[in-house]
Amino acid sequence: MNLRSLSPVLLVAFLVGCQAEEPKAVGTPAKGNPVATGNPSTTPTPSGNEAAPPVAGNADEVPAELKTAAYEYYGLGNEMPMDMEVKTTADAGVRTGSQITRFKGMEGGKAVYQIERTGGLTELLGQMEVSLENDGIYVKSASMAKVGEHDIEMPAKLDPGATWEARTVVEQPDRQMNVLVKFTVVGEQSVTTPKGARSALLVTSTGTGTMMTKNVRMDSKSWYVKGVGMVKSELKFTDTSGKASTITIQEAK
Repeated sequence: MNLRSLSPVLLVAFLVGCQAEEPKAVGTPAKGNPVATGNPSTTPTPSGNEAAPPVAGNADEVPAELKTAAYEYYGLGNEMPMDMEVKTTADAGVRTGSQITRFKGMEGGKAVYQIERTGGLTELLGQMEVSLENDGIYVKSASMAKVGEHDIEMPAKLDPGATWEARTVVEQPDRQMNVLVKFTVVGEQSVTTPKGARSALLVTSTGTGTMMTKNVRMDSKSWYVKGVGMVKSELKFTDTSGKASTITIQEAK
């Protein structure tokens, strides 16, 4: 799966929901399987069982005023597929997959993008659409979470010290998870992934999740490379008993 436009809000919300119930809910990784590269000719539907018509759009239509810091660091201008890997304390193996972001077109002065996911992580994060607006990036729809009328994904300005909050409802069969996350921009620093070291913007977050009276605390660090997107994220989940589990997501070599 491509990290460059991996939703920080929905990623945190859905994984918190998984951890609150049982760590293995993130899925059993397929060991030794090749990284999926995606299929540029089709787009999986939220159910992942059928293919929708391909998305068509000319990225040159996106006006310069929308190409803010959020556009650059979220990686909306990066149209190349990117592979990633996920490791958790709950599983011994590694999950792999691919993701690609496609420009759909302009709607009322807003640029709409479709994020297609393939491989072993489709059922983990599903599909989504985001809207690039003057003040930031917003989630339009997501197959793995209930989206509000105007849920902020990332603000347009990402100066060190900037903060924003996001509330998300994750709905799964027979359960619902309410998540509140606060994000803080730390600044540029070096980060190392299987592809090597590079300069990236560090964004940290703290959050809480509640499901069926059970509470989970979440802390994360995510690194974004300008023009590429998120290349690494480390998430730690702690339940009320103090038991912690971790998830590391990063670009694959």
